[in-house]
Amino acid sequence: MKRTLLSLMTVALTVTGISAQSFVTPTYFEENFIKMGQTHDYVSDGWTTYGVDAPVVDILEQFYPSNDPEVNPYVILTIGNLSFPMAATNFTPPTEADQWLISPEIEIPEDANESVLSFLVAVYGGTVGLGAGTNPFKVYVSETGTAKEDFGDPIFEGAVRGSQTTEVVQKEFAIPFNGYGGKKIHLAIVAGGMNVGMTGFTNISLGNYYASFENKTPVFGEVGNKYTPKINVKLKTPVACPGITVIPYLNDVKQESVYYKKSFGNATSSPSFQLVELKDYISIDNNETVFYQFDIIPDYEGAPTSKVFGSINIPEYSYPNNVVVEEVTASGCGWCPSGIGSLEYYHDTYPGTETQGKVIGIGIHGYVNYYDPMSEGVSEYLYQVVTLNEYTGYPQAIFNRSTRALQPHSISAVEQQIEEKSYSQAEITSVEVPEVGEGETVHGKEVKVKFDVRNGYSGQGIDLSACVVLLENGVTGNNSGYSQENYLYNRDRSFINSNYGAWLYPYVEKYCVGGELAVDQIPFEKMVYNHVARGIYPGFFGEKLSSEWKAGETQSFDLKFTVPQTIQNWENTEVIVLLIRNTIENNVEKYPIVGSDNFKAADYTTVSGVKVVTGDDGSIARDGENIVITAENGSVVTLYNVEGMNLGRYTVTEGRTAINVAELNGMVIVKVDSAKGTVSRKLVF
Repeated sequence: MKRTLLSLMTVALTVTGISAQSFVTPTYFEENFIKMGQTHDYVSDGWTTYGVDAPVVDILEQFYPSNDPEVNPYVILTIGNLSFPMAATNFTPPTEADQWLISPEIEIPEDANESVLSFLVAVYGGTVGLGAGTNPFKVYVSETGTAKEDFGDPIFEGAVRGSQTTEVVQKEFAIPFNGYGGKKIHLAIVAGGMNVGMTGFTNISLGNYYASFENKTPVFGEVGNKYTPKINVKLKTPVACPGITVIPYLNDVKQESVYYKKSFGNATSSPSFQLVELKDYISIDNNETVFYQFDIIPDYEGAPTSKVFGSINIPEYSYPNNVVVEEVTASGCGWCPSGIGSLEYYHDTYPGTETQGKVIGIGIHGYVNYYDPMSEGVSEYLYQVVTLNEYTGYPQAIFNRSTRALQPHSISAVEQQIEEKSYSQAEITSVEVPEVGEGETVHGKEVKVKFDVRNGYSGQGIDLSACVVLLENGVTGNNSGYSQENYLYNRDRSFINSNYGAWLYPYVEKYCVGGELAVDQIPFEKMVYNHVARGIYPGFFGEKLSSEWKAGETQSFDLKFTVPQTIQNWENTEVIVLLIRNTIENNVEKYPIVGSDNFKAADYTTVSGVKVVTGDDGSIARDGENIVITAENGSVVTLYNVEGMNLGRYTVTEGRTAINVAELNGMVIVKVDSAKGTVSRKLVF
């Protein structure tokens, strides 16, 4: 079954897209390993792997379902929204890596004798003790087979240097791939090096040329304003190319073509950038969506055309803008009392009205100096927020995932966003919890969150995702051996007023001079935390919703999760829905929260159990090291641990599927969803 990186913090498997943008570019082979990574952690579907005959070092054992390098020299891991087959370079005894990743047979078109091979490389290691150095790799081609001896000299040699301060470093390569037109070939990428961490490859693509596009045009517009569609083109051609011709279209009407002069066929392995734009601006005169298109033609003989499509959506409705404050905090973390006080101030000051949004605070706990049980089940969540927020230390906060690198007490971010408009709205309609029988607890029970989404615009291709965050309020410590650092214990009102703002003092007064908790180390059992994140489902990037919307119309959705064992008091829990729009700006992936809502435990609905698939409709059984599911084809099987973490999702084919869980310990919750209902069962391994 799929095992996840502890230190990469079980990144969600959601695939994101570029809002209000699609494109067609000439490729004839692509592999991003996402589908493989959704069901298992090894390379499959015709790919071949070889590795050196040495076991990995101890720190890597958790990554590999088998420590036999001949069985699994590459393991698929997810980093952000990317899936990478990763190869180790750290072995016992120290051994030079020679880890081969070989493609299925690729048939090169007759007219593609001059092509470009592109791929993304990730190196992982620096801060987790795997070593940070130069991770070398080589690229080979075979026209005869997949044995090592079928490959001649490398066609390319490259390297990516890791970092002592950053866990993951990524670099994109685009290289000429000429002379194979009309042939059937196998491609091999081979990771080398010794004790330099892990090396992985993804987004492997072969095409007439390499092209990617970043749409810099606003997704939304307003009547009376003027806009100029702009596309940043990243291009690498296999031969000399002195420029590109761009033919724009506006609402299907061809505009005057433009020629951009630049060398896109240079000798480096990096693509060149060129910003292209419509010659004249678009004046928005009514509520109709504006569609545009760019045809991009590289300037060399036989180059096919790439097409980029986009739209400017004109919202007909807007909604009060809620502000979600995701705070990173920890036990043993200095200045965290200011974060605690800030979240309470926001909660009290901005409860939400018909005309003004509310502030929703989420405290995501790691640990500094002291182990913090509040960090259990949210390690992925914390990692993603810290990464998105550009590693600004503890405590920190991000506001609607759009205002980055700020402290929790950055009230200006809240004040600015609370006054803004939102063009999307999420509203939780119910939270359904199964009845708890005598002697049972709510832990391990499946909760269904139903919610409505409304958009103020009509359009297609706008990527929205949603996730659920489970919070608990009134959380106290359970180990007096650790404490909360309090750097405010010798500070007074004037210090707070001048360094934070007078608004904060009433919420931190008890930590300051003369306060009941005015000591430098507050015993943990005296601290009470609210807004404590207990889990995020299905993950930080959410689950994709419909991409087609009509202004003002409601679409209904639901998400499910299993109550984690970390909950202390179910009556103090709170469910939050986050509505996320997936975008890329300045070559940086962004995931702004564009809608949100929260639901208190007092409003939860209790339902009498769940529907169960019985008899011939479906069954769950244990067979040695396997979980065997018998159900109708297309049924979805999901595995959870006792904390509610998703361990993997599988689809039933041929009426039956067997999932090997030899590496699993403890309790597993198996859920089967089919057209006939749902069955859940707990199994212990």
